[in-house]
Amino acid sequence: MILLLMTMIWAQEPNEPSPGDAEETKEDQSEPPSDEQTPESDENASAEEMPALIKAPELLEYVQAPYPEKAQEEQREGTVLLLIEIDEAGDVSYVEVLRSAGEDFDQAAVEATWNFVFSPAEDANGPTPVQIEFEYGFVLDTKKVEGAIEDETAQEEVILPVNLSGELLEMGTRKKLADFPIFVTLPDGTILESETDENGQYEFRGVPAGVVRISSVFAEYEKTERDIEVFDDVKTELRLWIKNQNYREDELVGLYRKPSADVARRTLSIEEIRRVPGTFGDAVRVIQTLPGAARPPFGSGLLVIRGANPQDSAVYVDGIRIPIIYHLGGYVSVINSDLVEAVDYLPGSFGVRYGRSLGGVVDVKTKTDLPEQNQFSWSTDILDSGGSFYGNINDFGVFIAARRSYVDLFIPLFTRDSGFTVKPRWYDYQAKITKKTAKDKFSFLLFGFEDVLNASSPSDVAQGTDQDAQGDLGSVYRSHRAYFLWERNITDNWQIRFQPSVGIDHVIFDAGDNFKIDQFQPLVEIRAESDWKLGDAITVTAGADFILGQYDFTVDLPFNFEYAASYDPLAEREPVQLSGKGVGLGPDMYVSATISPLADRDRWVLYPGVRFTFVDVRDEANDEPLVSSWDADPRLSSRFKLTENTLLKGGVGVYTQPPQPFEIWRPSGNTQLEFERVYSAEIGVEHQFNEGLNADVSVFGKQLRNLIVDNPEALSADDLFFVNEGIGRIYGMEFILRQAPVGNFFGWISYTLSRSERNDYPERQNEESDSTPGSPSTGSWYIFDLDQTHILVMVAGYKLPGDLGISSKLQYVTGAPYTPYSGGVYDIDSDSYTPYSAGNYNSERLPAFFAVDLRIDKLFTFKRWQLEAYLDMLNIIRGTNPEFTVYNYDYTEQTYISGLPFIPSIGVEADVYF
Repeated sequence: MILLLMTMIWAQEPNEPSPGDAEETKEDQSEPPSDEQTPESDENASAEEMPALIKAPELLEYVQAPYPEKAQEEQREGTVLLLIEIDEAGDVSYVEVLRSAGEDFDQAAVEATWNFVFSPAEDANGPTPVQIEFEYGFVLDTKKVEGAIEDETAQEEVILPVNLSGELLEMGTRKKLADFPIFVTLPDGTILESETDENGQYEFRGVPAGVVRISSVFAEYEKTERDIEVFDDVKTELRLWIKNQNYREDELVGLYRKPSADVARRTLSIEEIRRVPGTFGDAVRVIQTLPGAARPPFGSGLLVIRGANPQDSAVYVDGIRIPIIYHLGGYVSVINSDLVEAVDYLPGSFGVRYGRSLGGVVDVKTKTDLPEQNQFSWSTDILDSGGSFYGNINDFGVFIAARRSYVDLFIPLFTRDSGFTVKPRWYDYQAKITKKTAKDKFSFLLFGFEDVLNASSPSDVAQGTDQDAQGDLGSVYRSHRAYFLWERNITDNWQIRFQPSVGIDHVIFDAGDNFKIDQFQPLVEIRAESDWKLGDAITVTAGADFILGQYDFTVDLPFNFEYAASYDPLAEREPVQLSGKGVGLGPDMYVSATISPLADRDRWVLYPGVRFTFVDVRDEANDEPLVSSWDADPRLSSRFKLTENTLLKGGVGVYTQPPQPFEIWRPSGNTQLEFERVYSAEIGVEHQFNEGLNADVSVFGKQLRNLIVDNPEALSADDLFFVNEGIGRIYGMEFILRQAPVGNFFGWISYTLSRSERNDYPERQNEESDSTPGSPSTGSWYIFDLDQTHILVMVAGYKLPGDLGISSKLQYVTGAPYTPYSGGVYDIDSDSYTPYSAGNYNSERLPAFFAVDLRIDKLFTFKRWQLEAYLDMLNIIRGTNPEFTVYNYDYTEQTYISGLPFIPSIGVEADVYF
């Protein structure tokens, strides 16, 4: 009987064996495997790291060497140890005998090995040459060694019983690891090899009795090994635990490297997001560190993208529009990051799928895949606490999460002696169910949030002589959404998506005793899309974005419009209540194409498209619509590969936005408002230096037309409150150099240079005005209130041994513009000072914002759960960082109100897998 034994061993193994994490049982033992939870530091000694391969070579074509006749006659066996070099294509490029078994065995093994074919090994840069040690064994009896391969002339193999088996699990996550090699080293040095199946199970037959060493090693994992005694007549079971060297998932947030109609997408991984200081691990908050995103005013949570008005940028969840993306203060988003699969951040030149906005777009994509394991997470930091469950229940993906802030509980501890009270609080919740079949995908998502802010001052603190300025401040903002998504592949070239949703938005705001706004808005939104692939060169997408909403609002004012227009402090004030109720409709439609005109389909791609925007708003009290209009937005973007690693991109387009709800309403008659419009152009270059390092630079410009501004001639409730007279211009450059987390280091440098200007009344330049020189009412150009010339963000992180990480963020932002005042004129009737300016409107800037944040985090891995603890040190180095300018009573002196001081934030997150 002629048999061949094959064993493959890495050429670079750890020199010092390290005991792994394992659990063992025997069939006749009464004690179950020990499941005690111990940190990896107690169960794993340090071992030298394996080569930084992300994929090991795999033997695809094995060639059997003929058994030497003389050795067969002499009943000789042997094992030849070979050094094999495998090139980038997986071919054998060199063979050397390291340990001879005899000239005849050596020659047969070498000749056969030259004809082996492997799949190539891969590191972070792609296919790479590698050396391996390979044991080519010549065995005459299958009973001697497990795993032998029988020659064609061999007699029937004797099946030995399984006397060693078990499973291989990943520490912390309890993930069952498939296709991992398992080695058993016998006392005489013979090595047996097997591998785990799809359930992480392994088994060996006929292992000789005695103490053996069982081990496993794989790229990106620490080596684990354990000594165990094996018996002939008893099956020994051994559970092995192996520790991953990088547990943090490298999921994408944004997909800008993927061919897309959106010119300026940005990409970050979950690992980077969780480690950016000052973001509290929030997947959306990290947008503030990317090009084009300006620093919002303190505590506002506004999105200021490429110099646009915050209300001109749109935020979505899975393509369904929501009113805001951040909770109070802008510290965390309204969507739990554990639910986030990707975030599309589109600062400009985005495709026709998105409309009704002039600025940028943020679209949060929630998870759709079934998890391999059920997972419960709990997180706590200085802002809030919350828990989430993500699991697979009867092939349904289920996600449930909720969290609540407790800032309102801590602030009074610091302000109780002053008498001032500020109590912000929020909560949010999410519940999602997904199901996939061969052709269909179904999703149902229910989510919502509520933000509440209450502020009050002591009764003995002067609040001014105006009786309408007395009292406390309060606001409530709540929003809820539910959608159903159905996706189906009709054919391989035709896919459809249908997504109806319902929602409720409710806003309450009151200031003082006599001013209050209460707005309630239920709405329905339906998005439907269909993709047709017309050959390899053209794909066409047609879609509809339908929205239907009802508005119901009440505004209580302490005075009427006539009193405000001709202010007389001695006149008697008459409270006024304005109310409106009606329905708005927006059945938008769009069509786009992806065209690859060259034989190399990826060389040049064009994305033409057009979106048709409609709006019709009617009030119950009026016979005619408040607004009824439509517009067309043609857009074109393109990507062209200059070289394999260099991409030229660009886009032009028209973006229109219907009037905002508060701009549309009037007591009677049509508002006569038209769509605001932006003409946008952008060109840029992306270059990939290597797998981890890439650069992206873009130059952009926008012309703003038909901007809606206050009507300076409005003197009564019957006049138009707003008019389409404003214009604007925005231009600038964006740059990002990013090192992806390949290896231990990650980071990026983000820089934005921009200018945003407005002219509210260009046709009124010759009209006289008593207001501040260069102010909006004079018809002059002025710097936009939220303009920031320079925005520089530098982020760097390094992964230290022992799952310890350190990261830092440096932020420099040009100060916000403001109008300087040099004094005030006393008005004896109103008992107040009216300021007069020492310069033009927005002619001065606050000092620049400068801050350095530092974060240290540590991941503790136990057998069945993980704990991540971090210390976020915000503003460890900071400048003056003024947020506002305040003046004394007669405007002769000024000072700054600075932002947050140094704040140490401690947080923990526990993940349990089951």
